[in-house]
Amino acid sequence: MEKNANEIIKIKRSIEIPHVTNFRDIGGYSVKGEKTIKYGQFYRCASFSRIDESDIKILKELNLKIIVDLRSKGERESEPDIIPSDCEYYNYSGIVTMDNPNDMANQFGGNMDMKDILMNILQKNIEMPNPMDYLKECYTTMAEHSQSFKALFDLIKQNPDKPIAFHCTAGKDRTGVAAALIMLCLGASEETVMEDYLLSNMYRKVENDSVIESLKKYTSAEEFLAIVRSMLEVNAELLNAYFDKVKELYETWDNYFEKALGISSEDRKNLKELYLE
Repeated sequence: MEKNANEIIKIKRSIEIPHVTNFRDIGGYSVKGEKTIKYGQFYRCASFSRIDESDIKILKELNLKIIVDLRSKGERESEPDIIPSDCEYYNYSGIVTMDNPNDMANQFGGNMDMKDILMNILQKNIEMPNPMDYLKECYTTMAEHSQSFKALFDLIKQNPDKPIAFHCTAGKDRTGVAAALIMLCLGASEETVMEDYLLSNMYRKVENDSVIESLKKYTSAEEFLAIVRSMLEVNAELLNAYFDKVKELYETWDNYFEKALGISSEDRKNLKELYLE
């Protein structure tokens, strides 16, 4: 059966790296002006904490030069990245309040690793949060405190010739916001950004199913497992909450890029010249 154009693009975008979930290229998307984002420049993914030599070989073939880790201190210390010898490593916590002892996340271990959060709930008998309330708070916090994304863009501006991979734990929330910002900066529409964001549900399905199965050793409650599923997946409502908070605070994307991320109109013009074709 012949595949349609969108299916072909999605296949090309996903790159099989055995020990890195949800690894994909954000190239190939159309932007305003009938151009597309170049392949081989920006990769989004889950963490590099389990990679081996076979994975490193693939990363070298991709000419990867920079890895940006958006995880919190607790996540990094629990499962540190394994860094290929020819890559530079930077850490900018995507949700800066996670290192604050008063933050909601700290009752779940101070991170946004959904599997860890769920195990904490089960083992410590912590009350199950409303997943949408918890995750929306995480997303609006990213809009209110954008230091990590500013640092990411500073790196991009300073290293125009170096392909970059950015990740969190699952490669779906903080990573999803970072991918959205790069795509929006280069001229992609919010609709295109949302399409890329929601692909995490397809590319993480096997991993998510595995987490659900592992939790069944502790509980068979269908309602609980349904809530777990919602926490493991992405939802358009979450990214829209981020968009809405940005517009509440800054009114326009132009204002947000300039005031929060330090990207001037001239910077955006230069980035488009570099990363569009």
